[in-house]
Amino acid sequence: MPFSSPGLDARVSEWPRLERVWLLCGLAVTGVALGLATVGGAWIGISDLLTARGAFSYRAHTAPLDLVKINLPIAVGMGGLVAAALAYHHWRAIETSRFTAQSAAATAQLEGTPAAVRIAGVQAMATLADQTNNDFKRQQCIDALCAYLREPYRPAHADQLAAGAASSAERSPAANERSDPEQLQERDVRLAIISVIRGHLLRHAAVSWAGYDFDFTGAVFDGGSFRAAEFGGGMVSFRGATFTGGLVSFRQARFTGGQVYFNNATFADGPVSFDQAKLAGARVFFDHARFVDASASFRRSRFTGGQVSFDQATFAGGRVSFQQAQFGGALVSFDQATFAGGQVSFHHAQVTDGLVSFDQATFAGGQVSFDQASLSDGLLSFRNAGFTGSRVSFGRANLIGGTISFHGIRLAADGIISFNQARLTGTRIAFHGATLALGSTIRFYGTDLTDGRITLKHTIFTGGTVDLRFPHTWVRPPQLPQPAPRGLLLPVASVGNLDIPLRSDPSPDQSRMADPSTLNRL
Repeated sequence: MPFSSPGLDARVSEWPRLERVWLLCGLAVTGVALGLATVGGAWIGISDLLTARGAFSYRAHTAPLDLVKINLPIAVGMGGLVAAALAYHHWRAIETSRFTAQSAAATAQLEGTPAAVRIAGVQAMATLADQTNNDFKRQQCIDALCAYLREPYRPAHADQLAAGAASSAERSPAANERSDPEQLQERDVRLAIISVIRGHLLRHAAVSWAGYDFDFTGAVFDGGSFRAAEFGGGMVSFRGATFTGGLVSFRQARFTGGQVYFNNATFADGPVSFDQAKLAGARVFFDHARFVDASASFRRSRFTGGQVSFDQATFAGGRVSFQQAQFGGALVSFDQATFAGGQVSFHHAQVTDGLVSFDQATFAGGQVSFDQASLSDGLLSFRNAGFTGSRVSFGRANLIGGTISFHGIRLAADGIISFNQARLTGTRIAFHGATLALGSTIRFYGTDLTDGRITLKHTIFTGGTVDLRFPHTWVRPPQLPQPAPRGLLLPVASVGNLDIPLRSDPSPDQSRMADPSTLNRL
């Protein structure tokens, strides 16, 4: 829809053209005058030089009128320069007035009642942002679009959830069709804004908005795609935002430089995808975020450099996946996070450098899986974490370097840490100061203990066990605490063709250890 501003249209259409003419004329006059002044100055300099050598008498050939002719272009040039500056100032004032009028018209459209008018306002505001080369004005247009998304919004499926449908799986396929038409129209407007922003954040966008600030604080997203968008240089805030209902995609997005905040965001009852995203050199924060019955995926994402923080986040139900993600040179922290139910998967993830930290995290139910993950360098830390009724698995993991630290952990109430069939060929696993309470266990069934190191110094056994009875290969025994605690279960006989060392002080429990033939069932 075209802009309209009565009383200003004539000036808007005529004055910019006239001001440009005056500006060009002023610059032309200035250029010619300065050129003449340069030639005159050069003539005087050459004449003085020749006069000094006796080859030419400047004073004899130069009349006072000639000096006036030489200096006159300088005065004219200065006047032209002043005229050009005044014309430019006036032109800028007219351009500002035009921008203000067009911005007000676009804002009025965004506040219109019909959805079609609001969508036209979205396009008008985006066009206005593209037409200006002023960063401040472009930021104003972006702020207006973001402000619309921050307006209170109730997703179409929220009423059905309140009526008893606990998740998207319980809603009928025709749920959206039965929703309030006004809600659906509002959703279309919001999706149009997201689409416009994404289009300007693509790598080959005609006009790029990368590097500007985007404030989505408290916004509600029930769909939309930021796929392949590039967030870098500016500040992007999803603080307190809610992601619910439809798919919200950051697939293949790039976070390079700048800061992106998902602090206190809620991911509930809907899929959010960061698959194949690249986080390199940026600082991305999910601190205090809540993943509740959500499906959040970071599959094949790359964390290289920078910082990604899930500190004090809550993972309750649902599934969060970091499958095949790559961690190299970045600081990725889940410090003081809570894992209560659901599943968090690092299946086939690769840690090649940097730090992945779960320090002081709480694992209460659910499962965290590092099955078939690879650790070749860096540090995977669970320092002072608490495990209650949950399972952390490193099944068939390839542990060829770096360190896994369980310093000071509290393993209680059926908590399980499993390294079943993992290859420990260079990684150091440390349980310094860990407390293993009744019913807890750390298992190494079928583990290849070739060249890694397991340290149990100052480990406190209060009913829990470290089960090393059935390794696949035993080359370097763990560093055992002295005297050996009752809960440390070591091999007591040969397993297959392996020659496994026995304990020098067999405990009475050894007679009741499981038969090696049960290994495949564990």
